[in-house]
Amino acid sequence: FSYEASAFIVKKSGFWSKNGKLKFPSYLRISNNHYNLQWANQNRRLKNVIVVLDWVPKRSLLQPSQERQPLRKEMVQQLKETFHILDADSSKALDAEETATALKVLGVDQDEVETTQARDSLMSTIDKDKDGKVQFNELVEAMERQVHFGMEEGRHSVVVSLVEAEAIRACMHMAKGKGGILPGVDGAYVAMRALPNGAVIDAVDNFPKSKKYQDALAVQCLRFVNSDTDYAPDAIVMLKRVLGSATDDVRAQLQERESFFNAVRAARRRNQRP
Repeated sequence: FSYEASAFIVKKSGFWSKNGKLKFPSYLRISNNHYNLQWANQNRRLKNVIVVLDWVPKRSLLQPSQERQPLRKEMVQQLKETFHILDADSSKALDAEETATALKVLGVDQDEVETTQARDSLMSTIDKDKDGKVQFNELVEAMERQVHFGMEEGRHSVVVSLVEAEAIRACMHMAKGKGGILPGVDGAYVAMRALPNGAVIDAVDNFPKSKKYQDALAVQCLRFVNSDTDYAPDAIVMLKRVLGSATDDVRAQLQERESFFNAVRAARRRNQRP
């Protein structure tokens, strides 16, 4: 009933816009009822994204994300500099405290590394060889997999139409007390959010909450799809990190995002008379 947001494309100036696509996080999806890809060769005005469905098909399939987001050269260089500064004993490895400091310098939310339990949990995920230390290659892999943000596979953010949202919410209320939107021990779990701030409208019983970064990233990406232009500095960092292809050509990155933004914004507006 949906497709990956990276496949989203609109018609531009009477022809298929080759530059109208943009790479989004793989867990971000769009329902066919909100925007069917067959409409891309028609003159249709785009609807704003209003409701997003947080969808967990099976709780048992939730696991840390294995998807890798290749780092650009400037990010790798920043990692090297941070690693070198914190490696005070020149052991070419960081302990748990130093790793937590490195992650905070690199923009990880303070809450994610503030407690001993949180640091230990991160170390167990990042420290692949289980030697109690984090080598540079392990830190790079962790940053590519975004393990410090608690990203999960088996969880999807789906843009739905208002009609779909109304029907799904009715099902949610019918499923109250049954453990999920569908009957069964491991049924589907859903929650609903509203843009522009991503506030939760409703959720089924025992909905497995995600880390706030994954939710915030979905919201900021969909604000971009909505042609919003006012972003906080941390939101801009998020978008620059994930939107578009992983290239070291900064100009190409900007052109890719600009082309998508302008094509989508043009599809939202009526033709302007002189």
